Amino acid sequence: MNLVWANWEPSPVAPPCDASTQEEYEGRCFTVDGAVDQAIAAWTQLGLVVTGVVYGVPAWARQGKVCSPVSPRRTRCVTEDLTRRERPSSATVAQSA
Repeated sequence: MNLVWANWEPSPVAPPCDASTQEEYEGRCFTVDGAVDQAIAAWTQLGLVVTGVVYGVPAWARQGKVCSPVSPRRTRCVTEDLTRRERPSSATVAQSA
């Protein structure tokens, strides 16, 4: 599954999270895309292992880094703290478990 970090965490938000649209993970609120969540649940129910590919570094996390000019619509950038790139996929796994 392709997961766009900028969609899941467009800006850092601390709890309390909006229970109708967000999940809390490691002290942050992530916006859950219902269609992606349902797709992950459906594949998981079929017994398949779902792997998330996270891309799309949000503007707040770029910290002055320049994005790739591949396409103006794509956000292929590098965040200053590379461990932050793992959080959306972890949130997805935690929520669909």
